[in-house]
Amino acid sequence: MAQGDVFIDGDGKIGIDATGKIRLVDASSDCPDCCGCTASGTSCGNCDDVTPSQYEVTFSSITACSCFNAGGRYHNYTLSTAINGTHTLTQVGGSSCKWQKIITNGIANTSYGSPGSADPTCTTVDRVDTQNINIDLNRNPSGWVLEVYSDPILYVTGSAATVTFYLFSDTSISSDTSGADELCATISATATSALASCGSSFGGGFEAATGGTGTLVCL
Repeated sequence: MAQGDVFIDGDGKIGIDATGKIRLVDASSDCPDCCGCTASGTSCGNCDDVTPSQYEVTFSSITACSCFNAGGRYHNYTLSTAINGTHTLTQVGGSSCKWQKIITNGIANTSYGSPGSADPTCTTVDRVDTQNINIDLNRNPSGWVLEVYSDPILYVTGSAATVTFYLFSDTSISSDTSGADELCATISATATSALASCGSSFGGGFEAATGGTGTLVCL
């Protein structure tokens, strides 16, 4: 569907909201499904309705890990911006099916111990490293992926070893069928993080938070 086209559902119904924007109407309930999203100038091939330029995600109940073992070292970190709360994700140039927010210098990680020795009490500081936090929303042919993770963090003095911390991950939001019902104006399911164990290996990195949900709407 081209930008600006009007969609009429199986019942031949459309809706117009109080601002005059055309809204999709659910054939079974007469309830508007589309919030009048602002369409992007770059279409995502996995969106059969409209490609929004921005989404808003609201996270809640994400619990940060503290003094946890990842990569053979113990870590504590602080965030410059709370992940629990509301964030605006903007479509990434050159990647039309990805929306992102980057929190510059969003995480300051302290690693503990000395070369060859971990410190489970988190008292002997080895180094502190600051990196960006990425909030990524990706639209694939069968649904959505929502993840929050750090850029690679140096964590051993005198070494190039890095760790990536994951704070939220749901890779199977809203299952649908490629080529028919890939709707992007609405995301029908609430994202629920798969992270459950501090310091466990995950996605090429380590779990650094547990639990939480994310609710997504287009802007």
